[in-house]
Amino acid sequence: MKVRYRILSVSLGLLVCSGTIAVAQEEPDLQAIAAGIQQNQESLRNYAWESRMSVALDGEQKKVDVYQVRYDMDDQLQKTRIGGEADTKKVRGPVRKKAVKNKKKEAGEFAAELQGQLAKYTEPASLQKAVKNAFAKTEDGIYKLRAQDIVQDGDSMLIEVVHATKQPVSITIETAVEGAPVVLKVMFRKLADGTNYIAQSTIDTEFDKKKLEVVTENYNHIKQGG
Repeated sequence: MKVRYRILSVSLGLLVCSGTIAVAQEEPDLQAIAAGIQQNQESLRNYAWESRMSVALDGEQKKVDVYQVRYDMDDQLQKTRIGGEADTKKVRGPVRKKAVKNKKKEAGEFAAELQGQLAKYTEPASLQKAVKNAFAKTEDGIYKLRAQDIVQDGDSMLIEVVHATKQPVSITIETAVEGAPVVLKVMFRKLADGTNYIAQSTIDTEFDKKKLEVVTENYNHIKQGG
């Protein structure tokens, strides 16, 4: 199995000579991948779907939220909570009043804030920036594109792209939030019309000295009229 590494820019895809045709055919067309991400976004914004977010601390489920999700006229995601459940262990009576007064941020609240911050990494602009500045590795029909300093200094992103479709199948982001290391893993699937969408994302980090895992699943996509 041959693996080739090259530092790429979009313009390098245009530089092909007769002695390197075979190599050039195996290199990612970064310009086409970046354009495909934008084109896919235009298709995805025509859909609404449901999203289920579950939060676990040290393996114990703490909260589940289910949302209806769609894009508004400004291409911003809008989420409406339509179901879910929270930790059933509630504090009641006078003790509860004291607990509310001294309330700390709960895992579910922190997870929602964290998810909002990390959403920047899967926005088309961030993905296009990563693709255009990627260090590329081609292996078995998969382009593995690595980039750094995408949203903040010191972060890193690995995008795996299928050669035939020029669309990502997975993304792994390593970054830090409030000084704590965070790993975000994203898996993609396709709808019937070929539109690529995030099927599942998993966030791994720490909260209150415990392992925090936030899993989001997107499903039941329905195309909107107009």
